[in-house]
Amino acid sequence: MNELFFPSRKRGKSLLAQILNDIRKNDLSTPFFTNSLFADVLPTNDFVPNIEVVRKDKNLTVRAELPGLEKEDFEVKLHEDCLVISGEKKVLKEEGEENGSFYSREISYGSFERSIPIDPEELVENAADQVNAVFNNGILEVKVPIKTTAIEEDKKVKKIEIK
Repeated sequence: MNELFFPSRKRGKSLLAQILNDIRKNDLSTPFFTNSLFADVLPTNDFVPNIEVVRKDKNLTVRAELPGLEKEDFEVKLHEDCLVISGEKKVLKEEGEENGSFYSREISYGSFERSIPIDPEELVENAADQVNAVFNNGILEVKVPIKTTAIEEDKKVKKIEIK
């Protein structure tokens, strides 16, 4: 019989029930997950910041949510063809007993990197010297100066009504 679907006398639960329980608890350290085909596709505790990219007013503005970080915890780099935001969140694991009660604190973050592609021909001359980055209340806002696009130039054109 298949141990995945039928109870194991040794463990008292079916292996499938144990796997589903481990997924719910986000405990993917069992040998099944670390030594299987599923290891690369299962959810992890890795931190991936949400970003917003807006092209407006001769700037490419990128906003990233970085809750719980200080500006020393990450860096921003402008490469030839992309803007890269990278850093690391700390790991906090603590167990103990306090006033006769057991407690467990487990917060895991990990390192992260987000790359936003930029067409090098869109950048203004010496763009790297003009990039502006501000971090406030867990939100990073980076403004990269870009050339006016054809769409923005069309905004300057007045539409004439045809009678």
